[in-house]
Amino acid sequence: MFEKLRETARELLSKGEVECVLGFAEGTLPMFYTPYLARKPEEAEKLVYGPFAAPNIATYLRKLKGKKAAVIVRGCESRTINLLISEKQLNRDDVKIIGVPCVGALDRKRILKDYGGEIREARIEGEKVIVKGDNGEKAYVLEEYISPSCRSCLYPEAIDPDIKIEGPSRDGEKADFSDIERIEKMSPAEKWEFFEKELSKCIRCYACREICPMCYCDSCFVDSNRPVWVEPGFDYSDILSFHLIKMYHMAGRCVDCGACERACPLGIRLSFLTRKLTKDMKEAYNFVSGLSPEEKPALGVFSPDDREDFIL
Repeated sequence: MFEKLRETARELLSKGEVECVLGFAEGTLPMFYTPYLARKPEEAEKLVYGPFAAPNIATYLRKLKGKKAAVIVRGCESRTINLLISEKQLNRDDVKIIGVPCVGALDRKRILKDYGGEIREARIEGEKVIVKGDNGEKAYVLEEYISPSCRSCLYPEAIDPDIKIEGPSRDGEKADFSDIERIEKMSPAEKWEFFEKELSKCIRCYACREICPMCYCDSCFVDSNRPVWVEPGFDYSDILSFHLIKMYHMAGRCVDCGACERACPLGIRLSFLTRKLTKDMKEAYNFVSGLSPEEKPALGVFSPDDREDFIL
C-alpha cells in the first residue's frame, strides 16, 4: 500500500494538481507516525500509513487553508473534513481527498504499559505488532490493541474520496454501542463513581482540546476571564465542568476518531463520553456527523420531526 500511496502523491505533485500532500511519515518514537507535509515529488517517498498513525490528520488541514492540498485520510478523518467544510473552515475545491483502508489506530499506551521497559523498535508483521527494547522482543496481537473508538467504528473507509487506495479494512457492520449501553444501565450513583474515577485523573493539560480537529475556537471558554467559566487548578467540579462543556460543544460535531483519548497522558477513557454523544445524536435526531459536507450539525438546525421525549 505504501508504494501505491507514494506513487499517487508523486503524480499529484508532479502534475501540479496540488501544492502539497498531507499525511504521515516515520517518527522518532516507536509505534508513532508523525504528521508530514510533502511539497515536492521526491518528498512523497517518506509517506507511510497504518495503525501507528494516531492523530486525526484533519487537525492540521486548517493550517493549509487557501492552498491546494491533498490529504491522506481514513473514514473518521474524511468525516472531519466534511464537518470543517460545512462550518466554512475549508473549501472543498482546495482539498484532494485520498482515501486509504483502515484497520484501526494502535492503542500505543497499552503496549508500553504491558511491555514494562523502554521500546526502541516496533514493526507490524501481518496481524501482529513486534516490539524490541529493554525486555527483548515481544509480539502483540494487533486487533487486541486497537483503540476502542476504532473497534466500534461504523465508517472505517473514507467518505466520497477523490482517489481511493484499495486494501483490507475494518468491518464497520460489526460495530455496536454495547460498551455505552453497559454504562447506561448503571444506577446514578454507579455512573457518578465511574466518571469520577476516570475524570479525577485529569491534570487539565488540554491535550484533548489541542488534538481535536473540531476544537478550533480562537478563544476557548477555559481561557476566558470575562466571564470565568472554570477556575484554574484541579478542583473536581472545575475538571467536570471542562469536560462536560467541551462535550456539549462537540455534540453533533464529533466523529469519534479517538484522537483525544490517545493524546491523553493519563489514559482517561474519553471515548465513553464521545461515544455517548454519537449514540444520542443517532437516537434523538437520526444524525451521524460528517457524512456529507452539505449537512449542518444536528444542533444547528430545527426540524418539526425531531423527537421531543427528552423534554421534561
